[in-house]
Amino acid sequence: MTCELDPRYSWLSLISVLLLSVAGTPCAAQSSTKSSTDAKLLAPIRLVENYVSTSYVPSVTWTRSGEGNSREWDLRDYIVYIAGPAGRHLSFWVEPHPLNKPGGFFTKFEMLQGSLYAGNSRRFGLLRGGQIFALENAGFAGADRVITQTQPLMFEETNGFSPSETSKGLSAEVTLPRLTTGKIFFSYYDAAGTEFELEEEAPEANPPPPVAPPAAEGEGEGEEAEEAAEAEEAKEETPEPPAVKRINFRRPRTIGFTVEKVFGREGLSGVQSQYVIGYTPVTIDGAKSPVRFQQWYLFGNKTFLDKKKFERANLIYGFALRRDGRFIDSDTDKKSWGYGQFIELDAFLVPSYLTAIVRYDQFRPTDRIKDNTQFGFTVGLALDLHGPRRSRGRMTFDYQIIGQEQSRPTQRFILAWRPIF
Repeated sequence: MTCELDPRYSWLSLISVLLLSVAGTPCAAQSSTKSSTDAKLLAPIRLVENYVSTSYVPSVTWTRSGEGNSREWDLRDYIVYIAGPAGRHLSFWVEPHPLNKPGGFFTKFEMLQGSLYAGNSRRFGLLRGGQIFALENAGFAGADRVITQTQPLMFEETNGFSPSETSKGLSAEVTLPRLTTGKIFFSYYDAAGTEFELEEEAPEANPPPPVAPPAAEGEGEGEEAEEAAEAEEAKEETPEPPAVKRINFRRPRTIGFTVEKVFGREGLSGVQSQYVIGYTPVTIDGAKSPVRFQQWYLFGNKTFLDKKKFERANLIYGFALRRDGRFIDSDTDKKSWGYGQFIELDAFLVPSYLTAIVRYDQFRPTDRIKDNTQFGFTVGLALDLHGPRRSRGRMTFDYQIIGQEQSRPTQRFILAWRPIF
């Protein structure tokens, strides 16, 4: 696998070099026997435009559910990409989001990644560190970035942990002949959930006060007796307020392992397995109640190429199994099991211009709460437009319907536009 790229014209070639380095392709570790043409292609990138790019992603989401209709605009997703090689074995990727709302220095960035790689086209290693993706967005097919604006339900934040977010961490991986990759990573996530209140069932009403003995004849009559009767009646009608638990999720810590295997000589078909062990500090009414968890992911995909070797379709299946020491939203401290799965078809109707996706989801966060299985169906389109100097724009459309047992489904329509310069 070689880096057949000309880095002289645009940031796109630079991003390609970086993506290959993230995947472990040894772009800089080339043999001294390479031709002068290869040497020219691998010459240092010196133009500023090859290191810097910008993108703005305004979007609007229409939601229709049993609670009513709503419309939400997101006009703050402005992104700056600063990325490229910093020597024959180093590269970096810095992705600021300067319009993000205040919340600390690192919330202004999605990625702050440095990569060190070495090896040859058959065996190579990659070390990544900083603010990185460790689970979703760190693989291919089912673990890759989504094409439109929606993601599989099983990647959503649950019980204080979100596998789709970036983390501060370190990842080391080795790729062997026939594209078999092993990876180990250590991650420290931002708190996925903030402090919130959880209502519990109302406690049983206090027992009624003892009834006083009947008053003597002529006593207790008049206004005092009427007021006492009214107060007793109002007390019976007023329900006890529900008990409230104040829950605060802290920063999850994880260690994980990934194995990837690519099959075939053409396309990108293969399987991936990810296993993560984690710990989330939690306080309930100020008392520490940490949650330990384990999650296992399995992905498989098959790509289909046409006669010109263009990828025309990608069929993806993903499965997740999770085990939590306890599920915070339930009324029990017993261990919790959950699962999720999805099947997705990506169809490249016009390569490099028009892509369609269809996805079916099923996700049950826990077996400790009845009727909490979610079902989802998503249809999406991505239209790519190409401009001068390799600038481009992507317009995406998503229609998603999410249902839950014994509840009215929620419908969402998302429209987004992403110009890139």
